[in-house]
Amino acid sequence: MSDENNSATLWIGNIEPWMDDKYVANLFSKSAVAVSVKLIKDRGTSQNVGYGFIEFENAEIASNIYRLFNGTMNPATKKPFRLNWGVHKGNVSNDRKSQGSGAERGGGRSQDNGEAISVYFSFLF
Repeated sequence: MSDENNSATLWIGNIEPWMDDKYVANLFSKSAVAVSVKLIKDRGTSQNVGYGFIEFENAEIASNIYRLFNGTMNPATKKPFRLNWGVHKGNVSNDRKSQGSGAERGGGRSQDNGEAISVYFSFLF
């Protein structure tokens, strides 16, 4: 994996339940090579919950992917690609513990009001 300071990760939405990590990586393969892909899955069903993270070698590549694909139609789903910047901020479980219970944090759900979304995650690779 590349040096963390040179890596760039994008959040990706509109992920269908039938898509897997390899499929998502291949969506961008003509423009760039994905360093890693992590689709978020429901713990009970092990199915995608509709979003994930894709990491590229550096911020310039990720920026180019963002500009080329965000909002354009995905031919396999007829839905637009939804991309945003993913921000790596250490261990999620430790962040959650320090923030209190879900009720104290507003249920743990963020409101999508069209502004940039900061997503905190840790890769489990």
